[in-house]
Amino acid sequence: MSAVQKPNLTSLTSINRDGSRNFLHPADVKGRFTLWRRVFGGLLLAIYVLLPWIPIGGYPAVFLDIAERRFHFFGLTFLAEDLWIGFFLFSGLGFSLFYVTALFGRLWCGWACPYTVFLEHLYRRVERWIDGDAVKRRKLDAAPWTKSKVVKRALKHGIYILISLILAHIFISYFVSLPRLYEYMQQSPVNNAKVFGIMMFLTVCLYGSFSWFREQFCIIMCPYGRIQSALTDDDTIIIGYDEKRGEPRGKRSDPDTGSCIACKPDEAAEKRPIQAEETALPYDRHQSLRVTPRKVRPDSAPRQAPSEIRGARRKIGAGRRAWPDRRRSLGQ
Repeated sequence: MSAVQKPNLTSLTSINRDGSRNFLHPADVKGRFTLWRRVFGGLLLAIYVLLPWIPIGGYPAVFLDIAERRFHFFGLTFLAEDLWIGFFLFSGLGFSLFYVTALFGRLWCGWACPYTVFLEHLYRRVERWIDGDAVKRRKLDAAPWTKSKVVKRALKHGIYILISLILAHIFISYFVSLPRLYEYMQQSPVNNAKVFGIMMFLTVCLYGSFSWFREQFCIIMCPYGRIQSALTDDDTIIIGYDEKRGEPRGKRSDPDTGSCIACKPDEAAEKRPIQAEETALPYDRHQSLRVTPRKVRPDSAPRQAPSEIRGARRKIGAGRRAWPDRRRSLGQ
């Protein structure tokens, strides 16, 4: 098995030294924040699936009838001439997202982003169920192609394709309604070539994104990820690695430094420091640490907030209370 790439400050962990792709295998962590995040993710998935099924005023709860140029939202019907309202809707959502980011950091990325919800609560669940934990997945990637590996890969990607097909059909139902979609499914694809082509395109995009592209979408393509650094300040709760408190790794001796706990050893009894993407993550898949660099085992979580988190919370509270003074000074 190849050596594990350690995080550094000069390059992405998802890139090897030779520039090739390094596939990340985050550990499955447990804890209060992780549980809340999974419950919230399950709620968002349920909303996505159920909205086309819920009738309100004779139409689905959300029905974007492009053919008739009528858009139905929870009993309200808007015509094409009413699209100017969308400017205020999307502007309000955008500014709200900026405000939340300034206060709580990447809360959207880790909890509510559709890409995160689909990846973490659907596709990664399947991957962990078939391939095992992070150590086993890393070993399986490095192992030669055997009958067992072929079966696991075929099963996993077969389920990926099935999930992608279901998600694509649900998305189409927001525009053609479920009864009409069911009618299309009973006919030949040639009779509804445009809808069938859109469905296949969405399926390929979903499968490619969540089976291979994964976190590269957030790093390379997501515009929100590009502007996050401009939306934060010293008082924002940031998920990042504090080198001063996290290095050198080992037993904690200085109150200003953290403790590193080695992850579970693999079959060769090989112990190594835990990677940044394998720490206890309360937010999203990119993170190293929340407020403190104190790391925990992938299969456990701290029972109470450490002193570093409590100190950080006091600092954030003091910064917010001092904000009016800072604003008055800027005005002067």
